[in-house]
Amino acid sequence: SMDVIGGRMIFNTKVRYGLAVVFTLANKTAYVSIQSIASELGLSKTYLEQVFTLLKNNQIVESIKGPQGGYRLLNLNDLDVYTVFKALDPDLIAYEEESALLTPHLNTHLSETIYRPLHETMIVQLKQLKIKDLLLKQDDPMYFI
Repeated sequence: SMDVIGGRMIFNTKVRYGLAVVFTLANKTAYVSIQSIASELGLSKTYLEQVFTLLKNNQIVESIKGPQGGYRLLNLNDLDVYTVFKALDPDLIAYEEESALLTPHLNTHLSETIYRPLHETMIVQLKQLKIKDLLLKQDDPMYFI
């Protein structure tokens, strides 16, 4: 999948579209079809099916079949960005000690002074970001831009 480098970290399309799906579903009350989300966001239905499979397998959404069927968010009150990232791209939140260097003490030093603290800070931040607190409200001036 395409990685985007710009004014942000590098997130793959599954993560980016998955977050968009979660935010879109969060503002709906009924079950919503993948097709209607695909149309609303201007994304490929085929690609979104993969995203929804990951979200469903990780208990972020549930689905029902039939004409009134579709998907809806589970547990919006508890859902955080960490959970969404973990479902869509586990590598994004994985932690690995530096081990490539021939000098073991430098491997350890870099891991302990840079990589581990940075990773721990990121995890804490992502868990603190609750989806429900981040939603665009209908009366938010930004909503219409």
